[in-house]
Formats: sequence, C-alpha cells, structure tokens
Amino acid sequence: MIWFCLLGCRGFEIETESLTLQCSDTDLEADSTINWETDGENIVVWRNSVYKSSSAIFTPKLSIEEDKIDLREFWEDDDNGEQYCFNPTIRLLNPEFESAELWWFLGDETISEDIAELEID
Repeated sequence: MIWFCLLGCRGFEIETESLTLQCSDTDLEADSTINWETDGENIVVWRNSVYKSSSAIFTPKLSIEEDKIDLREFWEDDDNGEQYCFNPTIRLLNPEFESAELWWFLGDETISEDIAELEID
C-alpha cells in the first residue's frame, strides 16, 4: 500500500509503502520495539513481535507536522484465533528531510508506543 503525505510547513511530500512482514526466528521471543534502518535512498521503520491472525494486514494511518511523523498502527484482521508473529513495516521512499521523529501509536491511543529519531546521512 502506498501513501502520499504532505510534510507540514516544509511543503514537500513523502511517499510511503506499508508492509505486513512475518517475524524472523529472532523476533519470536523478543519484546516489541521500534527499529529503523536506511535501505539505499529509503528509510525502513518496523515494530517487531506483533501477534495477529494469519490473515491480518497492517494498515497504518500517517499524519505529518513539520519534522514529526505520527504513525497509527491499525490492522485489518478477521481474528480467526490462531496467532502469528508479524513485523508491521513502513518504508519511507526517498525522503527529502535530514531528520524527523516518527511517533508510533497503537490505534487511537494518546501515548505513543515508542519514538524513532530518523536521520539521513
């Protein structure tokens, strides 16, 4: 899924792609944390060790204000009972900022799960 968002007063757009990736073996027993890395010209941000049904699809909602990106984690999920481990992931495609904070919220919660300080070298 690809999203286009306008980055507040700065007047540039950011293109994103959301991915529903299964966990690696090392994520299965790990606590859920927010992680990020650069991937060429892109930035990849994910939360590891999230348990949902096998048909779950990560459907984030993004809002951007100045140098702060709010990501709200939502799922399309039929909750068929059996749980699988996922790493909900967002890819920022060719971001034009030097640094930004990404605040990761679970659904409509008012307190963020974690904050990632994103920087481009």
